[in-house]
Amino acid sequence: MMHDQIQEAILDQQVMFLRYRDGRLRIVEPYCYWETPRGQRMMRAYQRSGYSASGEAEGWKTFKVADIRGFKERGERFELPPREGYSPFDMPVARFFAMIAPDVPAWVNEAPPVGQRRDDAGRRALAG
Repeated sequence: MMHDQIQEAILDQQVMFLRYRDGRLRIVEPYCYWETPRGQRMMRAYQRSGYSASGEAEGWKTFKVADIRGFKERGERFELPPREGYSPFDMPVARFFAMIAPDVPAWVNEAPPVGQRRDDAGRRALAG
């Protein structure tokens, strides 16, 4: 149940109420859900408000899914692109279940795909 709920929340960009192992409420924007090489399921979210053991109520947090006690839609969606500092690639991952892709600079999307080049007239041509 929690597995599907987390995936749907990420794909639908749903702001969520999250109750963690301490029983205290947090409001989060879930961005990434994965499994570590050791088999632990984890979720990366931007915490908007609520309790934090570190004392930083707002910011990027990583939650162990096994320690989530409640996860419910707040009835609002969060906007893209992702908030500053988001990176789904800075932790050990065996597999991703759901993920919002990080924002990339415009030039990345404008560049020709690897293996292609542009000819003198600006047309795409195969490299080689």
